[in-house]
Order: sequence, then structure tokens, then C-alpha cells
Amino acid sequence: GASLDSVLTGKAAQAGEFAERALKAARAARDLVSVSEAQRQLGNAARETGGMIQALKLYRRAVRSARAGGSAESEAKALNKLGTVCHFIGVIPGALSAFTRALRLKRRLGLFARAARAARRWIRRRSVPSASCGFRN
Repeated sequence: GASLDSVLTGKAAQAGEFAERALKAARAARDLVSVSEAQRQLGNAARETGGMIQALKLYRRAVRSARAGGSAESEAKALNKLGTVCHFIGVIPGALSAFTRALRLKRRLGLFARAARAARRWIRRRSVPSASCGFRN
């Protein structure tokens, strides 16, 4: 929501504030999936301001919260973020592990196939050759 918009517009501090409020509300509601989402947004804000270690910790918490809340989709999203930061800081085995776990979850949920179909539709509508993205159909 608002925190993602703030990160995308270069206002990471504001994004962190939005995510902190969301985290507090999610904890008060005892909604672990929303806790995970807020932790992920806090991780995004930390990552955008160069706080890679803090982002790593927040993404790990987001994975645990999503798992405890029973949301494989939120867990996969957090694992993708965790993998991205691991890769960025050079922890390649950690990145590979996180991405592999996320992919397994997405395949189990049917999200991977759905995302691939959506990407192909998007590419066809824009007449952008898929090779320009480094992928083949």
C-alpha cells in the first residue's frame, strides 16, 4: 500500500513510518500474515536506504510470520525478498536456498504458472519481443 508507493517514489523514510504503523496494527489484531506483509515493507524501506543487514533480518522475520500465519503466498514473497538481499550482499547459497523455497511454494500454489501466463500476456499486448528480457517463450 502506502509504504510501497513511498519506496517507489524515493521516500523510504516515509515508507518505513507507514510500515511501522501497519506492523503495530497487525500485531494488535494478532494477524500474522499482515505482520509478515508489514515486516516485508519495513525490509524494503531498509534496503532502499542501504540497510542491507536490517533488511535481511526483517525479511527473515517476515518469512517466519507468514509461515506461522499459514500463508504460503506471503512466505514466498518474503523468501523472494530475502533471496534478493542475500544475493546483493554476496551470500549466494542463502539466495539460492530462499529462491528455491519460494519457487516450490509458488509452484505448489499455482502462482508460478499464473505469473508466467500473465507475463506472456503483458508482453504480447505491448509487442515487446520476449528476448529483450533475456527469456524465451
